[in-house]
Amino acid sequence: MATALDGIGGLYAGGRWHRRGRPIVYAASSAALAALEVLVHVDPLDAPDDLRLLTIELPDDLGIERVEVADLPAHWVQVPAPDELAALGTDWLMSRRSVALSVPSAVIPIERNLLLNPHHADIRRVRVVDDAPFTFDPRLLQG
Repeated sequence: MATALDGIGGLYAGGRWHRRGRPIVYAASSAALAALEVLVHVDPLDAPDDLRLLTIELPDDLGIERVEVADLPAHWVQVPAPDELAALGTDWLMSRRSVALSVPSAVIPIERNLLLNPHHADIRRVRVVDDAPFTFDPRLLQG
């Protein structure tokens, strides 16, 4: 049975920060950023009606690597994403150096997304502490 932290979606589709075929979990630093990250990919009118908002807790002593905007190519926010980003994330996944990688959001670069490596030994220390239904505010659906 699939769980929120198994990253199985990464096996079927690549993303800005990984190549297809690698389990990965994408998380946002806030509910608002998570909603924006969905909205840039899905028209609110076409959003699935079974969305969930998960709150994930990482212990304070868990090692989190960090990628800064200054470390990225100038065109890192372009769509489609430059392959250098997928290479960076895939290399991180394969190395298993840390369970989490903090990356800037391409939607709002001063905000952060967190990538989780389901194959890292410390993934068992990461917990889903809340799981709630999520729907977009109807005002977002107005033209």
